[in-house]
Amino acid sequence: MNKLFTKISVILLAAISLLPFSSLSMAHGHDFSSVTYTWTEGAFKGGKYKLDILGEKKLKWEGLAGPEKDMSAIEEKVSIIKLDDNRTLITWLEAVGYTVTVIVNTKSGDVHGVVSNQKEHYMLVGKTDKLK
Repeated sequence: MNKLFTKISVILLAAISLLPFSSLSMAHGHDFSSVTYTWTEGAFKGGKYKLDILGEKKLKWEGLAGPEKDMSAIEEKVSIIKLDDNRTLITWLEAVGYTVTVIVNTKSGDVHGVVSNQKEHYMLVGKTDKLK
């Protein structure tokens, strides 16, 4: 199962790398400053999170429900890439060692994510609850 998740992650990253560079907008032009979403599939199923974008390389995440309820952190190793008119990729390295990557589709409300470190790797699927 982990090999399948790894292959999906590699395919996702390869697909992103094939996008023409001119279509990527690093940290500029994203359509929201805050997003709340709930994971509906994966290891964090039922987890509800809020992301507040605090700048080009800074965000605050907050667990609203699920295993990380009432937990939060401000992360300063952040990249935000507008993939196209509807999809924005947000990725950050947490101080505790996890890398989190979330793709938010503002049109469909879908959210896809990967949470990983040196030993763990989780693929996640969810829905946005609120965009601001």
